[in-house]
Amino acid sequence: MAVELVPDAPWYFGEISREKANEILIDQPVGTFLIRDSTTKSGYVLAIKEANEVKRYLLTWAPQLKKFKFGDTLYSSLDELVRLHTSHSSSTRMRQPAQKATYAALYSFQAQEEGDLSFQRGDLLTFIRQKREWILCKSGDNRIGWVPSNYLTPCDDEVQIRKLLPDGFCEVWRERDQVGGLVPINFLKIECN
Repeated sequence: MAVELVPDAPWYFGEISREKANEILIDQPVGTFLIRDSTTKSGYVLAIKEANEVKRYLLTWAPQLKKFKFGDTLYSSLDELVRLHTSHSSSTRMRQPAQKATYAALYSFQAQEEGDLSFQRGDLLTFIRQKREWILCKSGDNRIGWVPSNYLTPCDDEVQIRKLLPDGFCEVWRERDQVGGLVPINFLKIECN
């Protein structure tokens, strides 16, 4: 597709699956949404959390008009579509974009190509979007680049991993209690998606 998206748009998640989109949205407030690449048709999918489910809408690109189509309406960009549907009352009830995950680096990685992001074991990286087995991330010092997804593990909302230490321990923090400390890495239950 010849249309460029803003790579760090808060609502764009890239090539994630329908199942992953459902997982991200299912426990979120009504009106939480994201846009991802369609895995079955040409275009994008707008996924919105409704009362008890996640609804999906196909967004297609009309190259002859240089516009995106959502239902019967045309938009010059996905950003315009999002802006209009979050600022006005509409039947799609888009309120806020889904929150993007923070990942902890399980291993150090040295960039192999231009566009890759080098990082150290224990660094925290913010998800921007995914393309196959690579994730575009932003580092704590605002560098942006591609990272192999198998080098990362999502940080749980319950306990945040602040830093992985080389001795097998990690520094953790739990916001609701304002408590932190060091725990052995094998003590934590880390769920990979």
